[in-house]
This record gives sequence, structure tokens and C-alpha cells, in this order.
Amino acid sequence: MTIQKKDLKNPIAEGAEGIIFEWENNTLLKIFKDTSDKQEKQAKAELLIHKNLPDNVIRPIDLVYDGKKNFLGYQMRRVEGEEIRRLGNKKFVISNNITKKDILSLLIQIRDTLQILHREGVFIGDLNDQNVLFDQNFKVYFIDVDSWSVDSYRCTVIMELFKDPLLVRNFFDEKTDSYAFSILAFKSLTRLHPFGGVLDPDISMMERMKKGISVIDNPNVIIPKNIDSWNFFSPEVKDLLKEIFTNQKRILMEKPLSDFHNNLFQCSQHEDYYYADFDQCPVCSQGAAIVQKPAEKTAPKGTGIPFRLLFSHPEIKILFNENCWLSEREEVNFRTIGLKLPFESATFYESLKNSALIVKKEKLMVQNQKTSYEFEKLLNSPALAREESVYYISRNCSLTALKIREEGNSEKTLEKVSLNCLFNVYDEKNYFILNFSENKKIASLSGINLEISLKGKIIQYGIHFDPVENQWLFTAENDSGVFKTFVFGKSKILYENEKKKYIAPLKNLCFYGNVIFEPGEKVISGFNFQKNASKDFEAEPVSEETELIRRGSKFIAVNQREIYEIG
Repeated sequence: MTIQKKDLKNPIAEGAEGIIFEWENNTLLKIFKDTSDKQEKQAKAELLIHKNLPDNVIRPIDLVYDGKKNFLGYQMRRVEGEEIRRLGNKKFVISNNITKKDILSLLIQIRDTLQILHREGVFIGDLNDQNVLFDQNFKVYFIDVDSWSVDSYRCTVIMELFKDPLLVRNFFDEKTDSYAFSILAFKSLTRLHPFGGVLDPDISMMERMKKGISVIDNPNVIIPKNIDSWNFFSPEVKDLLKEIFTNQKRILMEKPLSDFHNNLFQCSQHEDYYYADFDQCPVCSQGAAIVQKPAEKTAPKGTGIPFRLLFSHPEIKILFNENCWLSEREEVNFRTIGLKLPFESATFYESLKNSALIVKKEKLMVQNQKTSYEFEKLLNSPALAREESVYYISRNCSLTALKIREEGNSEKTLEKVSLNCLFNVYDEKNYFILNFSENKKIASLSGINLEISLKGKIIQYGIHFDPVENQWLFTAENDSGVFKTFVFGKSKILYENEKKKYIAPLKNLCFYGNVIFEPGEKVISGFNFQKNASKDFEAEPVSEETELIRRGSKFIAVNQREIYEIG
């Protein structure tokens, strides 16, 4: 097909090599950047068009040229779905009623698709939990196919956390794909990378992968208590994964995984599934199997902080945040404004001062008891609720402040941003944006730009504001398992460190008075970056899953079903 570049109007995603645009008839166009090897991309796309591939592979269906017959990219089907990595988000899993049986069904589909691809001489190479999607019917889709190894064209980009340590010179085959699949399977079922946690004494995740030091049957690895136990695995699958992770074997687990999936029993206590050959639930009963007992991080005795219950309700299924929760009746309750709405999948919920904020993939809605407003936004971008204001990324890639008031709504553009930016906002005068420009990462501190050194692909991050010292904390974990911590003042970097590690999800940290607070198992750990000093405090209601909020001299701890005030 031939197009004019002026017809490319709605970009929805950007990667290192190309930009994805919306197109007609429910399709997308991937247009490669001039810095990519277009000759190789064209040849690989032509091969993929003519390969006999499964329907769930989102491959090129037509090549795209400009008026001078220059190759630009390719056309592909558009599918809606969530990345497999969303299975690592406990709130997402609970609110969408996703069980271990559902996850195993997804893994069986991925495995079966890999087998078909391998028979066609196609190897993914960069198989990871961000380039496999699943829809509401639990159908799996494979994307980013132009990075695959096809015939003589090799995969050249790979996420380190899924990379086979036995890989030689980018020679990808069924063995390297089976290793990446094993990582993906374990991570999807437990919400933990098999080389995650913290080893005592500690070494990097990459080094542990080379040496085969996984979390399975390893008492020297500190594991967050919020992680799902793998005791419900069939013994055969667990033993095979252990052999794979200790680099003794490479296998796609055909019969063992199918046997696990086909022989499940639902526990009446925790209501999820386990391997049916156990005489009792191995998650609930130590008598059924040897139960993994991870080491715990605890505070010194006698340093406990007083606490009180702020909010609970017998019908809570999961708290989305401090102000809204999902009931067992599948209703979203906005507790500060007295509004109830039916729950919808692939939707985020927050509360404004007098309204509900409902965030979907392509739009956001503001709704109260009387009226409802709807606004377009950039596809898959977040939106934040702050008192009477909503902050979001517009379709023309601008960070926008939307004020919702009874006398009328108003919009204000704060700053132009990159297509795949990360951001957080405290108020209109204090916001943080991380922009991605070619191979550069540029932090914007309310309009003041600083280039920062941040290697690899970001797999999780946290952005937190310190209202006492007027400074921003940015933490990130990359695809090699390396954490990076930055503290930004008004116009400069105050602190930079890549040795500090975190066990709690980075979004659950809080930052106040120069101290980075991290939730742990019945403990809050404080690190003063200026003094390079740490201190732990007993906090009975807290776990790694707790979202910490500092409010004056006290913490607000948002758990799965309760909210506490600590201090």
C-alpha cells in the first residue's frame, strides 16, 4: 500500500525502532524510524507475510511505501488486550477474577503457539511479558513480530531478564525460547521473577541467572511475603523449572504443563486452584507439601508505631486506592462522594473532590451524581486525580490540567511530552515528566529539563513528591534487574544511586522530609538520602503490598481490604 506521510495523524505508541499509528478498518501501521535498518525490516516483513503462522500472531498483512516507493513500514491487525505482565498486579488479578487456572490456560496457548512457530523456522528471541497480550476472553496474541528471528534474519534486541544465559552470539532457537517461556510461566503464576528477591549475600540478577541460583528451594533468598507461593505447582512442573533455572535442561514442558492444567482442584478456603493430586491444599496446609519459607525483614522489637483502623467494609473485594474500592457485587464504590458504578475491565478508577474519575484506554470520564463529562486522551496513557483537577496526556502529546468545577470546566496545557512519557503531578506548579527522545531520557522538573543516565528498558517505576523539601524521587528497575534512584531538586540532581535495592513495588514508596519510606512485612524502612542513614520501624498493618501515603506526621497505609492510620 502507498500512503502520504501527512495522513499519519494518530500515533499511539513509540519504540526504539518505530512508531505505531492508527489506521482505517481496525488496523495499525508501524512506521520505522530512519535510524532502523529498513532493508532488513522490509525483507523480514515480506517473509512473515508469506509464512504459515497462527491467527493469534499479529504479523504484517501489507507493506507500506511512500509516493516514491520508499519502504516505510507495514500494516497489521489491531487487537485489544492487556500485556501478560499485568498478571503481576494483584489488584488487577483480583478485580478481574483471574485464577491460576486462567493463567495456566494462557500459558498453554503461548506454549502451543511457540511450537507452531518453531516448526516454521521462526524463533521469537525476545519473548517476554510485554510482547504477549490477552483479551477479555483469555485469548493470547503475539506482537512485535518484526524483532523475531526469521530464517537468516536474527533477533538483535532482547530483554535481559528473559535472556537465556546459555545463548551464544544471538543464535536463537527453540531452546532459548523455552527458557524465556519458563521465566514467563513462573513469573505469571507467582508474581515473582524466578531470580527475584534478594540473595544473602547479594549478587545481581544477571549473575544469579548465569549461576543458576533461583528462588526454588533456596532458603538464602529473601522473598516478599506478598508473593504467591509456588507450592500449588505439580511436583513435575516445579522440578522441571528448577532444572531449567539451574541451567541443566531446556524444554518446553509439553506434557507436564498440560497435566498440571488438566488436573486442578479449587480450594474452598482461598478459592484458587492447586494441583489435584495433593491430598489437601498445599498453600493452606504444610502437611500437603514442603512449604517455602522465605526469610522476613522485621523491625527491631520495641520500635512499633501506634495505628488505628480508618476504613474497612465487609463487602470489600479489593481497594483500588484510598478513596475507591471494588465490592463482591462487582460495584466500584467511591467512598468520599457516595457514588457507585458497575465495574468494567481495563478501566482505572480514582476520586476527585466531588466527582469520580473513570480512565479507559482512549478516553477519561468525570462523573458525579448529576452530570458526566468525557474527554479524549492518548491511548493507554494514565490520568491522575488531584482535588478538583485531572492531569492527563492529550491526543497531541501534551500534559494537560483539567479543572472540574460546578461553574464550568477549564483546560490548560502544561507541557509537550514524548509519546511514551512517564509522569506524576503534585499540582500545576510541581510536576515531573520523564521523556524518551531517541536514545536519551530527559527529566522535566516543571519545565526545567535534565538529561539522566538510565540504562535498559524500564519494567517498573515510582515517582513521588516530597512536599516538605519540594523535591522529586524517581526510582526505576530495568530489564537487567538493576534499580536506579534519583532525587531531583528544583533544577538539578541531588542524589543518584544504583546500588540501593527495593523489595516492595516502587509505586508503593513514599517520600517525605528527605526520607524514602518503603513498606515491608510489618515494617516501614526509612532511608535518609542526605545522611545515608537507614532505620526500620515496626508497623503491624504494613506489608510490601501496602501503598504508603505520608500525611503530616502520620502514614496512611492502604492495604488490600483495609486502610490504617499509623503514627
